[in-house]
Amino acid sequence: DNPTDAKYFHKADAHLRAGENRAALAAWDQAEGLGLTRESLNRMEHDRYEEAKATVEQIRNSSVTQADSGRRAG
Repeated sequence: DNPTDAKYFHKADAHLRAGENRAALAAWDQAEGLGLTRESLNRMEHDRYEEAKATVEQIRNSSVTQADSGRRAG
């Protein structure tokens, strides 16, 4: 009900903390699509936003996600 950038941010954050990288990226993309910015969140969440954003960028720059981590090249 009533999707917002903050709700998807919290969903992405929960997925990140659970190590569910693909789901986290999907939720982060939804949040950004709804206009997520640091300023759209409560001031108390600004630090977590910066941490989550850095983690999302790191995951995006990596070729390995949680679902792929068990696979071996070959």
